[in-house]
Amino acid sequence: MKKALGKASSKLFPKTNEKIRRETDKLNVIVLRRISFLCAILESVASLTAALRIVKTNNVLISALSTAFAAVLCLVMNVTLRIMDKKGYYNHIVVVTICNSFSMIFIVWAMFSSSREYMLGMQVVTFYAVVFALISFTVMLPQIGISIVVASFIGFYLCTYHIDKAVGIQTFNYIALMLICLGCTVEKYSVTVSNIKARIKTEELNEAYINIMRHDPLSKVKNRAALNEDLPEYFGKQTTVLIFDLDKFKTINDTYGHIAGDRVISSYAKTFCDVFGKEYVYRFGGDEFLVIREEITEEDFGKEKTALKEAVDNMIIEGIDMETGYSFGYCSGIFENGNEFEKLVISADNMLYTQKEEKRG
Repeated sequence: MKKALGKASSKLFPKTNEKIRRETDKLNVIVLRRISFLCAILESVASLTAALRIVKTNNVLISALSTAFAAVLCLVMNVTLRIMDKKGYYNHIVVVTICNSFSMIFIVWAMFSSSREYMLGMQVVTFYAVVFALISFTVMLPQIGISIVVASFIGFYLCTYHIDKAVGIQTFNYIALMLICLGCTVEKYSVTVSNIKARIKTEELNEAYINIMRHDPLSKVKNRAALNEDLPEYFGKQTTVLIFDLDKFKTINDTYGHIAGDRVISSYAKTFCDVFGKEYVYRFGGDEFLVIREEITEEDFGKEKTALKEAVDNMIIEGIDMETGYSFGYCSGIFENGNEFEKLVISADNMLYTQKEEKRG
C-alpha cells in the first residue's frame, strides 16, 4: 500500500529540473503552434460556411461569430507561439501561463458551442474533441492537467444540467470518460518526462565522453586531438602561436619524483589558463604547452606576457623548493591549413630553442 501511494505521489508530483521544464515548454510551444494553425483553418472554413449558409444551422449569426472567434483565438495563439519559438524564448512561467490560458479559453468556447449543440438535440462533439486534442498533444503538469480536466467536465455537466437537468448525458459513461482523460494527462506527462530524462542523460554522457577525449587528464587543458579539431576556427585570421617549455623539468622529476613533476605540470597549466584563457591552452607534449591567440594587439600581448611572469614568480608548488621557470617562443601569421599552421609552430619552436640555449649559456 505504501509503495503504491509512493508511486502515485511521484506521478502526481514529479520531480523536475530546469532542463526538463525547458524541454516540456519547448514541446508545448511547438505542438500548440501547429494545432492552433490547423484549428484556425478549420474554424475559418466553418465560419465561412455558416455565414454563406452552405451548412444549415438554426442561428447563422451565432454560428458564424462563434467559429470566427475560435479562428481568431487560434490565429493569435499561433502567431504568439511562432514568435516565441523563433526567438527561442521558453521562459517557464510565461509558456505555462500562455499555453494554459489558451487551453482554458478554448475549452470554455467548446463548452459554449457544445451547449448549443446539446440544446438543438445534436451530438456533443466539439467539447470532447477539444478536450481530447489538448490532452493528447500537450504536456501538462499532472496537477494542472487534472484541474483543467475536472473543471471542464464539471463545468460542461452543469451547463447541460441547467438546460434540461442533463437528461441527455449518460452519467456513468461521462464519469468514465473524465477518468480516462485524467489518466491520459498524467501518463502523457510521465512518459514524456521519462523520454526527456533519457535523452538528456545520453547527451550528458556524450558530452562527458567528448570532454575526456579532448582534454589531458593531468593538466585538465585541451590536448593535441582537440587542437586538430579546433584549427579550422583560426583559418584566415591573424594568429599568434606560443610554445612554452618548462625549465628544469627533468631535474625536478629526478630530484622530487614524478608525482611532484605532475604537480608542476598542473600548476603551470592552471597559470596558463588564468592568463590566456582555458579555451586557448593545449598540452602539446610532456612539459610543453601551446597557446593560440587570435587577432591580439601588441599591447595586449605584452600585458599577457607580463601577467604570466608575475604569476610564475609568485607560484608556490607544494613539496618543491627549487626555482621553476619556463622558456617560450612565438610566431604570428595567417594560416589556411594544417601545413601552414605547422610552419608557425616550427618558427615558434626555433625561438623557444634559442631562448633555452641562451639560458644554458
